[in-house]
Order: sequence, then structure tokens, then C-alpha cells
Amino acid sequence: MRFEIELKQTLSSQSGFSGLVNALKLLQPIKDKYSGVTYADLFQLASATAMEEAGGPKFPMKYGRVDVLEPEQCPEEGRLPGN
Repeated sequence: MRFEIELKQTLSSQSGFSGLVNALKLLQPIKDKYSGVTYADLFQLASATAMEEAGGPKFPMKYGRVDVLEPEQCPEEGRLPGN
């Protein structure tokens, strides 16, 4: 969610990333304060916390995800990770 190619996808209502730019804006100050945490782990933690706060189940967290280092490593539009 840091590269131009990803940010363009958030603007498309057809994208699975739609609206995540708003989450990035909320999480960026936390990432700035805790630079050792990867964006991947931070997004996962935020997702799990949101689900729990909405009354859903508590998800066990496992940390250690790695961030992509360059835009070429980002999934192409329409192909979320794991698909």
C-alpha cells in the first residue's frame, strides 16, 4: 500500500484494495513511531483488531511478515495476494 501502483488500485471501486488508502493514512503515524514493524504486520494487526472490536472472534497473531521492497513485487490489479 505504499507504491503508486497500489494507491491507484485503491481509487477503483472494483478493486479489492478499494478504500485501503484511508487505512494507510490512519496507520502511517503508528508506522512512523514503530519503524521496526512491517506494513504487512501492521495491516494484519489492524484488520484483526477491527474484526474483534466489531464483535467478531479474536484472531491469533503471528508476526514476521515481510514487505515488498519495490513496485514490481506488488500484485497486479485484480489479483490479491494468495489468489
